[in-house]
Amino acid sequence: MMKNVINVFAALLLVLAIAGCKKGGWSCSGSSCYSVEGGDFASQSSCESYCSSNGGGGGGGGGGGGGGGNNCTYSTYSGSSCSSGYVQVSATTCCPSSSPYWCSGTNSCYSSCASAAANCSGSVVLGSYGSGGGGGGGGGGGGSTGQLMVWTATDWQCGTISVSCGGYSGGVSQYYYSGTPSCGASGCATFTLAPGTYTVSASCSSRSWPGGTYTVTAGGCNTVKLN
Repeated sequence: MMKNVINVFAALLLVLAIAGCKKGGWSCSGSSCYSVEGGDFASQSSCESYCSSNGGGGGGGGGGGGGGGNNCTYSTYSGSSCSSGYVQVSATTCCPSSSPYWCSGTNSCYSSCASAAANCSGSVVLGSYGSGGGGGGGGGGGGSTGQLMVWTATDWQCGTISVSCGGYSGGVSQYYYSGTPSCGASGCATFTLAPGTYTVSASCSSRSWPGGTYTVTAGGCNTVKLN
Protein backbone atom coordinates (compact mmCIF):
# COMPACT_ATOMS: atom_id res chain seq x y z
CA MET A 1 0.00 0.00 0.00
CA MET A 2 2.76 2.43 0.99
CA LYS A 3 4.64 1.61 -2.24
CA ASN A 4 1.59 2.53 -4.34
CA VAL A 5 1.23 5.84 -2.51
CA ILE A 6 4.89 6.65 -3.15
CA ASN A 7 4.53 5.81 -6.87
CA VAL A 8 1.45 8.05 -7.21
CA PHE A 9 3.22 10.90 -5.42
CA ALA A 10 6.28 10.54 -7.68
CA ALA A 11 4.10 10.60 -10.81
CA LEU A 12 2.36 13.77 -9.58
CA LEU A 13 5.70 15.50 -9.03
CA LEU A 14 6.76 14.57 -12.58
CA VAL A 15 3.59 16.05 -14.07
CA LEU A 16 4.07 19.28 -12.12
CA ALA A 17 7.69 19.50 -13.23
CA ILE A 18 6.75 19.11 -16.90
CA ALA A 19 3.99 21.70 -16.62
CA GLY A 20 6.38 24.12 -14.99
CA CYS A 21 8.76 23.84 -17.94
CA LYS A 22 6.13 24.62 -20.57
CA LYS A 23 6.41 28.04 -22.18
CA GLY A 24 3.60 30.53 -22.15
CA GLY A 25 1.59 31.97 -24.97
CA TRP A 26 2.98 35.51 -25.51
CA SER A 27 6.07 36.83 -27.28
CA CYS A 28 7.57 40.28 -27.73
CA SER A 29 8.44 42.12 -30.96
CA GLY A 30 9.94 45.57 -30.50
CA SER A 31 7.65 47.19 -27.94
CA SER A 32 4.56 45.11 -28.80
CA CYS A 33 3.27 41.76 -27.57
CA TYR A 34 1.45 39.17 -29.64
CA SER A 35 -0.18 35.84 -28.81
CA VAL A 36 1.63 32.76 -30.11
CA GLU A 37 1.77 29.08 -29.23
CA GLY A 38 4.90 28.26 -27.20
CA GLY A 39 5.65 31.94 -26.50
CA ASP A 40 8.29 33.31 -24.15
CA PHE A 41 5.86 34.69 -21.52
CA ALA A 42 3.05 33.04 -19.59
CA SER A 43 0.80 36.12 -19.54
CA GLN A 44 0.19 39.25 -21.57
CA SER A 45 0.98 41.47 -18.57
CA SER A 46 4.42 39.92 -18.04
CA CYS A 47 5.15 40.24 -21.76
CA GLU A 48 4.12 43.90 -21.86
CA SER A 49 6.17 44.64 -18.77
CA TYR A 50 9.27 43.22 -20.45
CA CYS A 51 8.59 44.85 -23.83
CA SER A 52 8.03 48.31 -22.38
CA SER A 53 11.40 48.26 -20.63
CA ASN A 54 13.44 46.37 -23.24
CA GLY A 55 11.69 47.07 -26.55
CA GLY A 56 11.79 50.04 -28.86
CA GLY A 57 11.65 50.97 -32.52
CA GLY A 58 15.04 49.58 -33.37
CA GLY A 59 16.66 49.20 -36.75
CA GLY A 60 16.31 46.46 -39.31
CA GLY A 61 17.64 42.98 -38.79
CA GLY A 62 17.52 42.24 -35.13
CA GLY A 63 17.78 38.98 -33.28
CA GLY A 64 15.27 36.37 -34.28
CA GLY A 65 13.17 34.67 -31.66
CA GLY A 66 11.53 31.36 -32.38
CA GLY A 67 7.90 32.07 -33.05
CA GLY A 68 4.77 31.08 -34.86
CA GLY A 69 4.99 27.37 -34.06
CA ASN A 70 6.82 24.59 -35.89
CA ASN A 71 10.13 25.85 -34.45
CA CYS A 72 9.96 28.79 -36.84
CA THR A 73 12.83 31.25 -36.55
CA TYR A 74 12.58 34.84 -37.73
CA SER A 75 14.39 38.15 -37.50
CA THR A 76 12.64 41.45 -36.81
CA TYR A 77 12.55 44.71 -38.76
CA SER A 78 11.08 48.08 -37.83
CA GLY A 79 10.63 51.18 -39.94
CA SER A 80 8.28 54.12 -40.55
CA SER A 81 8.11 54.35 -44.34
CA CYS A 82 4.90 52.32 -44.78
CA SER A 83 1.41 53.74 -45.02
CA SER A 84 -1.30 53.06 -42.44
CA GLY A 85 -2.30 49.40 -42.23
CA TYR A 86 1.13 48.13 -43.28
CA VAL A 87 4.33 47.18 -41.46
CA GLN A 88 7.86 47.52 -42.79
CA VAL A 89 9.79 44.28 -43.40
CA SER A 90 12.78 45.64 -45.33
CA ALA A 91 14.15 48.96 -46.54
CA THR A 92 11.98 48.73 -49.67
CA THR A 93 9.08 46.46 -48.72
CA CYS A 94 5.89 46.72 -46.64
CA CYS A 95 3.40 44.00 -45.71
CA PRO A 96 -0.22 44.28 -44.54
CA SER A 97 -0.53 44.38 -40.75
CA SER A 98 -2.61 41.19 -40.96
CA SER A 99 0.28 39.40 -42.72
CA PRO A 100 3.41 40.79 -41.01
CA TYR A 101 5.73 37.85 -41.77
CA TRP A 102 7.79 38.29 -44.95
CA CYS A 103 9.88 35.74 -46.85
CA SER A 104 12.91 37.28 -48.54
CA GLY A 105 13.16 34.35 -50.98
CA THR A 106 9.64 34.69 -52.41
CA ASN A 107 9.09 38.37 -51.57
CA SER A 108 5.68 37.43 -50.16
CA CYS A 109 3.80 38.25 -46.95
CA TYR A 110 2.24 35.66 -44.63
CA SER A 111 -0.11 35.72 -41.65
CA SER A 112 2.07 33.45 -39.49
CA CYS A 113 5.71 32.55 -39.14
CA ALA A 114 4.95 28.87 -39.72
CA SER A 115 3.21 29.63 -43.01
CA ALA A 116 6.11 31.80 -44.16
CA ALA A 117 8.67 29.16 -43.26
CA ALA A 118 6.71 26.45 -45.07
CA ASN A 119 6.84 28.41 -48.34
CA CYS A 120 10.12 30.22 -47.90
CA SER A 121 13.46 29.54 -49.56
CA GLY A 122 15.08 32.44 -47.70
CA SER A 123 14.92 34.07 -44.27
CA VAL A 124 11.67 35.00 -42.48
CA VAL A 125 11.23 38.56 -41.19
CA LEU A 126 8.59 39.89 -38.77
CA GLY A 127 7.90 43.51 -39.61
CA SER A 128 6.59 46.35 -37.46
CA TYR A 129 5.82 50.05 -37.83
CA GLY A 130 8.17 52.12 -35.71
CA SER A 131 10.07 55.36 -35.56
CA GLY A 132 13.47 53.79 -36.12
CA GLY A 133 15.21 51.58 -38.59
CA GLY A 134 15.36 50.84 -42.15
CA GLY A 135 15.45 54.07 -44.10
CA GLY A 136 12.61 54.82 -46.42
CA GLY A 137 12.01 52.52 -49.31
CA GLY A 138 12.02 54.68 -52.39
CA GLY A 139 11.17 58.05 -51.16
CA GLY A 140 10.41 59.01 -47.68
CA GLY A 141 8.00 59.10 -44.82
CA GLY A 142 4.74 57.35 -44.09
CA GLY A 143 2.10 57.51 -46.81
CA SER A 144 4.61 58.57 -49.53
CA THR A 145 4.91 55.11 -51.09
CA GLY A 146 2.65 52.87 -53.12
CA GLN A 147 2.65 49.22 -54.08
CA LEU A 148 2.83 47.22 -57.28
CA MET A 149 2.04 43.52 -57.19
CA VAL A 150 2.70 40.96 -59.93
CA TRP A 151 0.49 37.86 -59.97
CA THR A 152 -0.87 35.16 -62.25
CA ALA A 153 -4.06 33.13 -62.63
CA THR A 154 -2.33 30.30 -64.49
CA ASP A 155 -0.21 27.41 -63.29
CA TRP A 156 2.59 27.71 -65.85
CA GLN A 157 4.34 24.62 -64.43
CA CYS A 158 7.74 26.25 -64.65
CA GLY A 159 8.56 26.81 -60.97
CA THR A 160 8.83 30.21 -59.31
CA ILE A 161 8.54 33.09 -61.77
CA SER A 162 11.31 35.66 -61.35
CA VAL A 163 10.09 39.25 -61.49
CA SER A 164 12.10 42.45 -61.98
CA CYS A 165 10.61 45.84 -61.13
CA GLY A 166 12.60 49.05 -61.15
CA GLY A 167 15.82 47.33 -60.15
CA TYR A 168 14.18 45.21 -57.43
CA SER A 169 13.52 41.49 -57.73
CA GLY A 170 10.77 39.20 -56.46
CA GLY A 171 9.04 35.93 -57.25
CA VAL A 172 5.59 34.59 -58.09
CA SER A 173 5.14 31.09 -56.64
CA GLN A 174 1.33 30.69 -56.51
CA TYR A 175 -1.55 31.28 -58.91
CA TYR A 176 -5.02 32.70 -58.22
CA TYR A 177 -7.66 31.51 -60.67
CA SER A 178 -10.75 32.82 -58.86
CA GLY A 179 -10.04 36.56 -58.73
CA THR A 180 -7.43 39.25 -58.34
CA PRO A 181 -5.57 39.02 -54.98
CA SER A 182 -4.74 42.04 -52.84
CA CYS A 183 -1.28 43.57 -52.63
CA GLY A 184 0.90 41.52 -50.30
CA ALA A 185 -0.93 38.25 -51.06
CA SER A 186 0.98 35.05 -50.48
CA GLY A 187 2.95 33.80 -53.49
CA CYS A 188 2.78 37.12 -55.37
CA ALA A 189 5.62 39.59 -55.97
CA THR A 190 4.75 42.80 -54.10
CA PHE A 191 6.99 45.87 -54.37
CA THR A 192 6.71 48.98 -52.20
CA LEU A 193 7.98 51.95 -54.20
CA ALA A 194 8.03 55.71 -54.44
CA PRO A 195 5.35 57.10 -56.75
CA GLY A 196 6.44 56.94 -60.37
CA THR A 197 6.63 54.77 -63.48
CA TYR A 198 8.38 51.39 -63.42
CA THR A 199 9.23 48.71 -65.96
CA VAL A 200 8.20 45.18 -65.00
CA SER A 201 9.47 41.99 -66.65
CA ALA A 202 9.24 38.32 -65.67
CA SER A 203 10.55 34.92 -66.65
CA CYS A 204 10.62 31.28 -65.57
CA SER A 205 12.32 28.13 -66.85
CA SER A 206 10.13 27.74 -69.95
CA ARG A 207 8.82 31.21 -70.85
CA SER A 208 9.24 34.93 -70.39
CA TRP A 209 7.04 38.01 -70.27
CA PRO A 210 8.31 41.15 -72.06
CA GLY A 211 8.71 44.29 -70.03
CA GLY A 212 5.77 46.61 -69.55
CA THR A 213 5.49 50.05 -67.95
CA TYR A 214 3.25 50.59 -64.92
CA THR A 215 2.49 53.51 -62.61
CA VAL A 216 2.71 53.53 -58.81
CA THR A 217 0.73 56.14 -56.87
CA ALA A 218 1.08 57.12 -53.20
CA GLY A 219 -1.02 54.82 -51.04
CA GLY A 220 -2.17 52.87 -54.10
CA CYS A 221 -1.92 49.23 -55.14
CA ASN A 222 -1.37 48.48 -58.84
CA THR A 223 -1.84 44.79 -59.71
CA VAL A 224 -0.09 43.38 -62.77
CA LYS A 225 -1.33 40.05 -64.13
CA LEU A 226 0.99 37.73 -66.06
CA ASN A 227 -0.98 36.31 -68.99
